[in-house]
Parts: sequence; C-alpha cells; structure tokens
Amino acid sequence: MKSLLLTFDLEEFNVPKDYGIDISTKEQCRISNDGLLNLLVMLKRNNAKATFFTTLVFANNHPSSIKRLLSEGHELALHAYSHDHDYTNMPEKEAEFFIRKAKDDLERKFKTKINGFRGPQMRRPSYSLLNKIGLKYDSSLHPTFIPFLMAGYTKISNLFTGKKALNADYMTSYAKNFLKSRKIAKKDGVIVIPISVSPVARLPMFWIAFRNLPLSYTTLCSQTALLDTNYLNLYFHPWEFTGLDTPRFSKIMNLITRNNGSPCLHKLESYIHWAKNKNIQTFTISQYLKLN
Repeated sequence: MKSLLLTFDLEEFNVPKDYGIDISTKEQCRISNDGLLNLLVMLKRNNAKATFFTTLVFANNHPSSIKRLLSEGHELALHAYSHDHDYTNMPEKEAEFFIRKAKDDLERKFKTKINGFRGPQMRRPSYSLLNKIGLKYDSSLHPTFIPFLMAGYTKISNLFTGKKALNADYMTSYAKNFLKSRKIAKKDGVIVIPISVSPVARLPMFWIAFRNLPLSYTTLCSQTALLDTNYLNLYFHPWEFTGLDTPRFSKIMNLITRNNGSPCLHKLESYIHWAKNKNIQTFTISQYLKLN
C-alpha cells in the first residue's frame, strides 16, 4: 500500500528576525497558530492524518491547539526545545538536556508518547543521542542539494541579497546529502525516514518548491518517487497557511511569502485529492511504521 506522510514543522515563525524585522515570540507563535487552525479544518474535511513536529516554545504558547490536533487523530512529534537551537553544533550534553526536557514536558503536559524528531532547519544531533533520549525515529534527512535551505533563512537572504557568500566547506557539507539514501533505514537504533525527493535527479518537493512550482511538478515527482518506495514524506510549516503578503513582511524574500494562506491551503487540498485518487492514503509516521 502506498502511503502519504504529511508532516508539519510547528514552530515560532522566526523568518522576520532573519530579515531584521522586530517580532516577539508571542507573535511568532500566534502566526503559526493561525495557520495551524486553518490547516486543521482542511485536514479534517479530507479525513487526512498528519504528523506535527512541534517546538516546546510553541506548545507552551498554544496548548489548546496541541490538544485539538491530538484529539483529531494527528501525531505529535518533537521539533526542538526552541526553533533557534542548532543541535548539530551544540555540545552533546547541552543538546541532550534541551531535547530530553522538551520531550518529557510534551509527554507530561499532553499525555501522549513522543516517538519522532526532526531538527530545526534539519539540524539534528547524533542518532545515538536521539536513541539514548528514547526517540524512535528521525525525519531530518533531506537527500537533495539545497544548501540555502539547510543553512536556514539567514543564509537564504544572504544568498539572494549578496551580503555574504556561502563558503566552499559549507557547500560541500550539504552536497553530501544528495548522495544519501532515499529509503528508510535504521541508524544507531533510530529509524531514519528521509524527506521524499525524486529518484536520480533528487528533485525536491519541499515547501518552497510546492508553493512556487505548478502542482503538476509535485505530482510528477511524487509518482517517480513511488517507483521504488512505498511512501511519500512531504513537509511544510503551519505559518505557510496564513497570509504573509503584507507591507510589514515586504523585506522577506518573495519565494518565502508568496502563495501563502488560502492558495497554499487549496493547493495542498488538491494534492491530497490527487493522492486519494491514486489510492495513496494519508497516515501519521507512527501509524505508517506500525503498518510496515
């Protein structure tokens, strides 16, 4: 059976800060929550289940929304303690403290088991550390070559404004992802579930591509990805499902702000309809792992 894993990084909307726009943590979370509420209505209308990787900061700001998504059958997984954490470069003991605390707090507060992890901006600690903390799977691997995405939004803005060039070491480190497996594997006791890309060319279907390219691009990449795998793992951010095309955010790169809100919501709903017509069913990641 072919499966669609819709995943969302539920986080503080920190993009404006990377462009020098003053925004409070409360407002960052409010914008993400507005998009989340829009998204939950659409998912319920289509009986589609999803996995939400949340930061502890967001969950503490909007606990009622977390309770709602759980009550509607979605999965809660861990994104980070705070979205500005870089677990790749953080000392291991410090990373363990923050990730363990976030996991324990979420489980206690929302009475749910946290099985999964995705690093903020795909920056994760070692798999052995995730295993030590008790996390069962990780979905931080995006096996394509998108250096500006992996560096974060600051690097995106720098790349397009010319403020700072990406150095060769940086480019090389993220180019290695292009050669990594597209298939699920187990590493140091943790199940690694890569973000889906097309075979060979490794064309991405992630949030920027989904919003800025025709739906036919995503469906074609999806069909080719399913030639040798039985799942599609796509990821988005709930803040993409609320309007960001405002004068206040005019400094932000257009690739990030355009086609947000209703256009993005309708496009994702059309994609879900396409998947169902192809007999591709939506599952949370934990549901998928139990079935496979």
